[in-house]
Amino acid sequence: MTAASLLFPLGTELVVTDLTNGRAVEVRVNDHGPYVKRRGIDLSYAAARALGMIGPGTAPVRMDVIRTPLGGPALGERYYVQVGAFSNQANAQRTARRLAHIYSDVDLSEENAGRGRFYRVRMGSFTRRDEAQLRAVSLARSGYTPIIIAE
Repeated sequence: MTAASLLFPLGTELVVTDLTNGRAVEVRVNDHGPYVKRRGIDLSYAAARALGMIGPGTAPVRMDVIRTPLGGPALGERYYVQVGAFSNQANAQRTARRLAHIYSDVDLSEENAGRGRFYRVRMGSFTRRDEAQLRAVSLARSGYTPIIIAE
């Protein structure tokens, strides 16, 4: 079972406990998100079902780290600036081409996400968060809504 979170590096294994009913499930962070303010984690459908969250959709949870990946925050963390994740490949390619005229480190990757594919446009890697932040600010001034990803 998997989850998306900006609070933990990719590959982190967690126990997520629903504080309303006491159910717990073990998940692995395999995506960055959620993209809803004040939400620390988005669970896969299977994890949400195991916790009994499908009906209500959200619940207060506790997240306990079981294991962090090698190369996590203390060892060589890298930062990326993600400009977008697209379900339409042509839109991702168009965005990547536009940015590649200005920046030399634009990357377009195809990702599988359970029910389908998406195309991620991001830049980097940066060894320091403040470097990624400068790029994100520059992109925001150009009308993009970037996010910083730590891996």
